[in-house]
Formats: sequence, C-alpha cells, structure tokens
Amino acid sequence: MQGVLGGSSRFIALVLATAFCSAMLSAPALSISLGIAPSVTDLGDVSAGSKYIVDFYIITDYDSDMSASLKTTPIGSDFLDPARFRGSYRFIPALASEEDITGWMKYIENPVVIKPEKRTYSLKDGSYVIANKRATAILDIPADAEPGYHAAYIEPRPGISVYGKGLGTTLIAVARMIVVFNVDGNPARSGAISSFSSQRNDYATEQIKIMFENTGTQTLIAKGTDIRVYDNGKLIGTLTTNFRSVSPGETAELDANWNVVAVDPGQYEIRATVSWTTGEAYREGVVDVHPAPARPLPSGEIIKIPSGFPYWIVIAVVIVIGIIIYRRRR
Repeated sequence: MQGVLGGSSRFIALVLATAFCSAMLSAPALSISLGIAPSVTDLGDVSAGSKYIVDFYIITDYDSDMSASLKTTPIGSDFLDPARFRGSYRFIPALASEEDITGWMKYIENPVVIKPEKRTYSLKDGSYVIANKRATAILDIPADAEPGYHAAYIEPRPGISVYGKGLGTTLIAVARMIVVFNVDGNPARSGAISSFSSQRNDYATEQIKIMFENTGTQTLIAKGTDIRVYDNGKLIGTLTTNFRSVSPGETAELDANWNVVAVDPGQYEIRATVSWTTGEAYREGVVDVHPAPARPLPSGEIIKIPSGFPYWIVIAVVIVIGIIIYRRRR
C-alpha cells in the first residue's frame, strides 16, 4: 500500500509541475519601457559643501499607474575611458575622481508614482519635454569632496511584476541620466608601488602582495595588470591582481595568487605594473617563495550517496524541460 501511495504522490507532483510549466509558457507577454529626460545634466563647476537641485522627467507608454524606485548608480571605470564619446557635457578623465558619490543624491519623492497621462514641461534651457512625471533630486556635495570631475547615473526601476516570452519574463527597457560636475580644487591622479611581500597560503599557492600608495588627491581604482616573476632572467610567472579602490594618501594591498607547485623555495625577481584608468606605476623588486606545508594525509573515508534519494524529482525536471523545448519549437 505504501508503494502505491508513493507512486500516486509522484504522479500528482508530475502533473502539477507540467500544469505550472504550461501556465507559465502561455502567460501573456508584457513590455515596459522607461525613458528619462534630459539624458545629461551638466552642473559645471561647483563648490564642496554646496547643494544643487536636479530635475528630470520620466517617460513611458505603459497604460496604467506604475511605481518606480529612483536609484543612483556609479559610473564605473569605463566612463573614464578617454576614447568615450562625450557630446553634450564636459568631463576630463585625467582630472576625475572615482570616489563613490551615490550617497550624495537624495530624492524628494521615492518611489514615484507614474501615471499614463503625459503633460508638457519646460526645461531650464528654454526647451520643453513631454513626459509622464517630473522627479527631483538634491545633490548634497560634502565639504570634504575630492576636487575634480565626478559623475553618477540616475535611473528609474519599475516596481511591477511582468511576464513575457518564454518562461514569462521580458526585458524591461530602462534609460538612465548622467549627472556630471566639477568640484573646485587641485585634482591629481597619481600613485606608486611602495613594496612587495609574499606568503604561502597552501601547498600550491604563494600569495604575492603589492603595496600600492595613492599619492594624488583623488580616489583611484587600481589593479596589478602586469606582474612578472623571473628566475635568473627566465620568466616563470605572469600574474594579475584584484581591483581595489584606493583613497588619497591610502596604501592598499593588491593580491595575486601564484601556483608554485613546480617552483622551488627561494627568492625571485619581480617586475610589476599597477594601472588605473588614466595612468600606471612600475617597480622592480624581489619576492620569496616559502616552503610548502606538509600535505594532509588521506583519511580513507568513503563518501556515500544518501539512501532514499528522490530520483523522481530528476525525472520531473527532465519532463518539464522537454515541454519547454517542445513549446518553443512549435
């Protein structure tokens, strides 16, 4: 009797899984897009310790009320690429800070409710925009803000559940606005490698540590991009490190893991380059490869698969995947 009941439970579970998958596949698609105007707000030269009002306008063709959360997101190092096109705003990468400014932006209303009706709004430059919602942020620049150019993105994120093609979700198109400004002062982006060290992490790995000092006045996001280790002139290791945000005056540790299973303990020459978006620092030195710790002896313990494993779950998943593939090919 227990076997019969167990088989029935499995059959019911399979039926429910199939029904759920079919319902998801037949769910109607829904597409949402959120635009934002203007695409760029350039505040020009500003002073540390000051506040500025930033107005922007949200545009959508969604035909019902919708809420959206307003988020401030960092620009990322790619924004500092000198080859990046900058059509309507001024931003000089060589004079830019990479400090996190997302906390400087406060929204008057957040989240916002966006209604389907549109109206015409006049902009400060005399132009106008037809949009669904005007939103306002206050940029509060702290008194200790680093000098130079700063930027961040503002983007609206819809707080609504949507379904679409395939398993029920579509891509939601969301535009974002750039806010850019230049804090008065004497910006300088510079850094130097101050020293090298190393430590043995395990039987196979020596961790190479590069101490990088930010000697400028602006936060840098730095990485050891070209680290080479030599044995009497012969290249035996090529490494890179993690990224690290380094504040002015800070000395940060950049770590690289080196597989030294085939390397004898001893001292080796190192030549390293640490790069940031607009510059780099180079230094030569020596690092030690330490003796490997003893390997742990095998315990001889045998790992067993638990008895009673519910293989029927695997079968149900395979069936569901088969239904998905079949529906998509029809």
